[in-house]
Amino acid sequence: MEGKIDFNKILGAETCDNMGNSKSELIKYAPHLKNAKNIAYPLIKFKDTTKNIYTKDLFDWILGRMYDLDNLNNVSEEYKKYEPEGIVHFDDNGKGTLEININRNETLIKEKLKNINNTKNEPIKFDNILFLYIDSISRVQFLRRMPLTRQILEKYYSDDISKIKNEKYITFQFLKYLNFEVKTTMNTVPMFAGAPYFNFNNNSNGTHITKYLDQHGYITGFGAEQCTKLLFDLSPGTINHISIYPFDHEINEIFCDPNYVYPDKFFNNLRGMNCVTKRCLYGKETYRHLFDFGEKFLKAYEDYPRIFLRLAFLEAHETSLEVIKYMDKDFSIFLNDFIEKYYDKNYAIFIVADHGNGLTIFRGEDWRKEVSFATFFMMLPNNNNNNINISIIRENEQRLVTPYDIFNTLVDMIGFNKTYFNSKGNSTLEKVEAKFKTCQFFENEMREIRKDYCTCIPYN
Repeated sequence: MEGKIDFNKILGAETCDNMGNSKSELIKYAPHLKNAKNIAYPLIKFKDTTKNIYTKDLFDWILGRMYDLDNLNNVSEEYKKYEPEGIVHFDDNGKGTLEININRNETLIKEKLKNINNTKNEPIKFDNILFLYIDSISRVQFLRRMPLTRQILEKYYSDDISKIKNEKYITFQFLKYLNFEVKTTMNTVPMFAGAPYFNFNNNSNGTHITKYLDQHGYITGFGAEQCTKLLFDLSPGTINHISIYPFDHEINEIFCDPNYVYPDKFFNNLRGMNCVTKRCLYGKETYRHLFDFGEKFLKAYEDYPRIFLRLAFLEAHETSLEVIKYMDKDFSIFLNDFIEKYYDKNYAIFIVADHGNGLTIFRGEDWRKEVSFATFFMMLPNNNNNNINISIIRENEQRLVTPYDIFNTLVDMIGFNKTYFNSKGNSTLEKVEAKFKTCQFFENEMREIRKDYCTCIPYN
């Protein structure tokens, strides 16, 4: 499928040294910043999340509220209460340097500790979770295009547990993880809210996972290479049946910058989340800004007992299938360093995609099969502290798993019982019920899946 055309080489875009870095580009969309040198992004949490958030509206909201740090006369008092977490410093030549600061919030910590105390008897299975989301990549494509990361996963994988008994983690790969359609929202809504994208019969309400995390005292962080709040807000008027609850720290406002993506053409093949070359912002790859955010978030709360961090990468969301390979080295370094540094913090690690690549022009029977089976790896600490039955998870690796199961797994891990599960899946930590093992169940019961994508068994 891949290896056909590498636009990074054709267009000379193999580095980000001089890409995505122009004050004049920003001023086109934010003329009120013409004379500013130190510019702050508004904290995205100020954007109302009680209603459906459309990406275009979010662009306008962010760009209209970016402000000059050296002139706060026109900045609201509400903004002044909080230190900005994303700042661009421009030199006299109009070149910018992006600074990310995660400010430890002591008031937030006190509130969350109260929630922990109130739920101290709940069966928390994992104190901390790292969720690495990669948009638009199948499992087999991930293994081909991310060889260094694959080596780390393989290091901790064996059917014979005795062979890895001295390793820090155990890897699980879910070979029959099936997406519902080649569309992000069709998979991320059930994945993170436990409900279908379409509100069938007005009886399919869901609650975003951040609400449950807050109730059990988790401090949450989220970064995505997209001008977004939730990963499923690209289209207006479709998710009003989901109860939205914000993350405690979000850095997505920096990806509303016109140096990364055109605010009026955000599905563009030469800039932004569909770009066929490396995605750059102020002289650095956008994924490196995510790693920077993640590391600073973890450092700010390194002594706090419950953390949930989600980083969402879009390097595979393009037609050539080549851009993702440039992230492999940094991704593998981040993952390896994370394991070494935070092993004793009882982190569960997810590496998950929504679906395979639906943008590529290289299509055929192999593509049709790949696109339905996305990436889903899970890494769990190799200890006996979590009451996890490894043999059951190994069985589930070979069974049909959907985004609904991922939601239930998260709910299960953070200490909620089965009454909080959605009815269309199970936790991957438990034995999968027979009714969840076939495509027919999902086609008949959920009306979301397209028969031509359901490749796990034939239809009559």
